[in-house]
Amino acid sequence: MSSKADLPPGPRGRPLVGCLLEMHADALGFLSSVTRRYGDLVHYRLGLQPVVLVNRPEHVRRLVAEQPERYVVAGSRPTGVKGVIPASVFGAPPAARRGPVSEAPPDADAHARHAAEVTLAELSRWRDGAAGSPLDIVFEMQRLTLKIHLLQVFGFDIGHMADAFVAAINTLRDHETSRPLVPLPSFVPSPAGRRVRAARQTFSAVARAIFEHYRDTAAAKRADAPAVLTPRDITGLVFASYDTTSSALTWTWHLLARHPEVEARLEAELDEVLAGRPPGPEEAGRLRYLQQVLKESMRLYPPAWLLNRVAMSEDRIDGFRIPEGSTVSVCPYLLHRHPTYWEEPDRFDPERFAPERARSRPQYVYVPFGGGPYRCPGQHIGITTLTTVVALVKQRFRLRRSDGGEIRPKATIFSLRPDAPLRMTFEPRA
Repeated sequence: MSSKADLPPGPRGRPLVGCLLEMHADALGFLSSVTRRYGDLVHYRLGLQPVVLVNRPEHVRRLVAEQPERYVVAGSRPTGVKGVIPASVFGAPPAARRGPVSEAPPDADAHARHAAEVTLAELSRWRDGAAGSPLDIVFEMQRLTLKIHLLQVFGFDIGHMADAFVAAINTLRDHETSRPLVPLPSFVPSPAGRRVRAARQTFSAVARAIFEHYRDTAAAKRADAPAVLTPRDITGLVFASYDTTSSALTWTWHLLARHPEVEARLEAELDEVLAGRPPGPEEAGRLRYLQQVLKESMRLYPPAWLLNRVAMSEDRIDGFRIPEGSTVSVCPYLLHRHPTYWEEPDRFDPERFAPERARSRPQYVYVPFGGGPYRCPGQHIGITTLTTVVALVKQRFRLRRSDGGEIRPKATIFSLRPDAPLRMTFEPRA
């Protein structure tokens, strides 16, 4: 006989709303506090929805590898339960893809060429237009990765529409992240409401242009092409790919600027391996320290900070009951900083991912792209983009912050963003 007594421990929350106010105000702070107080298996409510937070690699293995049919991506099946993060962030259900997740990108050369082509054009703009002036690095990385991913996935050159599209995406994301729990009705006029309506119109217009171009070109017939059916489907693909990749780039620049010894070693590797060339698939495999830097950046600031599943049937983990219909969450931000598995977990140390040290850690303690059959299908494109962009930029520039204020991660609906403006200058390397 089941009862509340056999649920994992956790905060009681408030009547009706549970812990929704705390999660809404500071998601990372709330999740950090409950794991410190209650341990690595925590039960709480968001409104009337029961949630179980799991924070050990064996828990993640059960969700993504041992019981993937029991724990499905929130929104991937008709459960009536809406997850905090859409299914596309954790990976579309296998049935929605044209085939299983491959272990290598179908056309790595093409992906690398697209990323290099767009990045080199942006490098020229930064060199000629910035002239040492600080730039909003969050916006610049969003603009860059949006152009790369639209070209890679849809064969679409967004051109002059990029700035307006990024601004619209940011407005919509910020609205979803920070809107009050009891918002004004849509018919009540307000400045925020007008900005959101204008952003939706811009987003819809560009999404339709992308869809029509994709529908009418050979891009849709490629074997690796996503099964996009409507302009609305573009929304998840855009947010889940470009937003998370731009987040990873932003935090990488932030970390390199703070750790010149890591930056110097990275520059030495790039100079030796590439000698000024863009990295192709073969060269990328030789950039071992760059891969360690990227992995460590995504450990500290995982692009998707929360991964949600829905329990399709009752289960038990560590002796505690997981109710049917409950949301089961993994927070990579917490798991990647778990002191049991990571020495000095808050320190930036790319050597953690040297082969001999990486082999000593348990599987599923590092999950920047999820895992199992639902892992992010775009992870290879994302890694190719990150490798190409960082290699090309670092061969030419050092990015330096224009102010010294403290920067902390803020959880948005899709990714982790700096909680304050992050402005950086592009200083040419001598």
